[in-house]
Amino acid sequence: MNDEYKEYEKACVIIRQENELLLDDFVRMLESQNLAPRTIKKHRDNVDLFINEFLLYDGTVRPADGIGDVSMYFGDWFIRKAMWSSPSSIKANSVSLYKFYTFLAASEKVTVEELVQLKVTIAVHLPEWQARGERYNEGDTEDWRGLD
Repeated sequence: MNDEYKEYEKACVIIRQENELLLDDFVRMLESQNLAPRTIKKHRDNVDLFINEFLLYDGTVRPADGIGDVSMYFGDWFIRKAMWSSPSSIKANSVSLYKFYTFLAASEKVTVEELVQLKVTIAVHLPEWQARGERYNEGDTEDWRGLD
């Protein structure tokens, strides 16, 4: 293992520890909204995949810095990497991430402007992401992104 990879692994361990604390606080916020335990777990699991898998897949991106990566996540990575991806799971996950980033905005870890931009991104691109997911799951490997 080279030194660069060792440094990456060390950074991932630190970020995952930070993320665990964020997720605990996020869960407490969801509990304060009197959501069902099953719903809370689903939101937590959805956010966990984004912050601990996707954002650490190729680099060491903290959640606050990853708010602009949501389109890449739903438009490509989630569709290819999550075996359960479907139009409905893409929508459910987008709701979870919006709730999480709303929590981060309330904690002043992201700006209100970034949150507004996330809301617009989700509103504008959700149908496209869902269509991509459907094409991918139907086996349209040639043009599942809809680029041709």
